[in-house]
Amino acid sequence: MKKLFTLCASLFVGFATMNAQTFAFVNEEGNVIENGSKLTMTTVEFAEGWGDVLIPLEGITVKNVSSASATFDINFTVDAIPGGRFQACCLGTCNAPVSEVGAVVSYPGNNLAAGNTADLNLTEWYPGGMGTPVGTGSSGAPVFGEPIVGGVTDGTCTVTIEVMPAGSATPEAYITVDFVIGGETGVSGVVAEKDNAVVGYYTIGGAQLNAPQKGINIVKYADGTTKKVILK
Repeated sequence: MKKLFTLCASLFVGFATMNAQTFAFVNEEGNVIENGSKLTMTTVEFAEGWGDVLIPLEGITVKNVSSASATFDINFTVDAIPGGRFQACCLGTCNAPVSEVGAVVSYPGNNLAAGNTADLNLTEWYPGGMGTPVGTGSSGAPVFGEPIVGGVTDGTCTVTIEVMPAGSATPEAYITVDFVIGGETGVSGVVAEKDNAVVGYYTIGGAQLNAPQKGINIVKYADGTTKKVILK
C-alpha cells in the first residue's frame, strides 16, 4: 500500500509539472488574459511627419509567470486583413509588414527573467490612408499632409498571437486580436501630432539619439506617447 501511495504521489507531481504554465498574456493591470480571449483595438492614430493611419496593439504583454528565467517563441498569424499592412513587433524588434491572409511572423528565442514582461506595443495594423507629401523634414525624411480619407480601409484586421516555450510546437498562451476601423468615422477620431512636440528619439533598444537615424526610430512626444518611425 505504501509503494502504491508513493507511486500515485509521484504521478501527481509529474502531471503538475507538465501542466505548469511558464508564459501568459497579461493586460495593463497585470491580470492574466484567459487563453482564447478575443481583444478589440480601436484607437486610431496618425503621426503628421510619418503620414499614415495606424491602429496599435495597446496594453498587452507576455509575462514569465514561472519562478525561473525562461525563453519563449511567439507567432503572429494574420487571419483576416481587408487591406493595408500588419506589422508585428516584440521587445522593440519589428519585422517587415505583411499584407496577406495566412502570413505568419515569428520571433524565436526571447529570454525573460521570472516575473518579467515582454513588450508588444509597437505591433500595429496600417489600414492605409497615406497622406500627400508636402515637403521634407530636418532629417531628410518626407513630411506628409493629412491622411487621404478615401484611401483608408474600412474593416477589421484579425491576428492570432501564440506564445510557447522555445522549441515547442504547443502554445501555452494564445489570444486573438481584432484591429477595427470604421472608414471615415474612424479617421475623424485620429490622434494628430501637430501640436505635440517631439521630446526625444531612441533606438529600438532604448538608447537615446541626438537625431533620427536610418532604420527604425522610436519617437517620444511631449504627452508621453511614442511612435515608431522608419527612415530609409
